[in-house]
Amino acid sequence: MIRPAGPRLTEQEAALALVSFLETRAYGEATYKQIWTYLGLPHVQFTREDRYVSRRGEPHWHTAVRNIAAHFDKPGNAVREGILVRRTRGGGGFQLASRSKS
Repeated sequence: MIRPAGPRLTEQEAALALVSFLETRAYGEATYKQIWTYLGLPHVQFTREDRYVSRRGEPHWHTAVRNIAAHFDKPGNAVREGILVRRTRGGGGFQLASRSKS
């Protein structure tokens, strides 16, 4: 289980939690909707600030997950490092690179 070291889940912590979650999924993939629904316990223990709802009506931890896709070209990013693959079809999301055909 990932417990954020600081007041909010970081992008790197979100990637670790996402890998843990995707390892339990068929084909190692999930849409954003599935991630938003199932990423919590036992994969990550969100802080109070992570659960805070933004003006857009979503918890702050969604930003950390979305940043994995947004920062795909930055050093240390799970997509750039070949751990995760961004999915754009059927609701977007991620797949473990080790289970990806593309």
